[in-house]
Amino acid sequence: MSVAVLYAPIVADEEDYITLAEAARRAGYASPSALRMAALRGKLRVRRYSPRIVMTTPQWLNEYLNNLSGEGRPRSGSGDDAETGKGHV
Repeated sequence: MSVAVLYAPIVADEEDYITLAEAARRAGYASPSALRMAALRGKLRVRRYSPRIVMTTPQWLNEYLNNLSGEGRPRSGSGDDAETGKGHV
């Protein structure tokens, strides 16, 4: 059985949508793959314009980042360890 997926048309005067690649750069991720997985799990709000064009807003990205539990690997370039003063190796 096939499931139909509806895609939103691209409208020029929409909100400030950004690609997941741009969202990953803004969040300090090395690649957008973690954001893609968060979108698939329903943790990051996105708008799908086609199977390959998935976008979010800076506000939705901030909501997702603020709701992270702090578990998992640190983002790239996340800085020094507060206790040791050393960066990630």
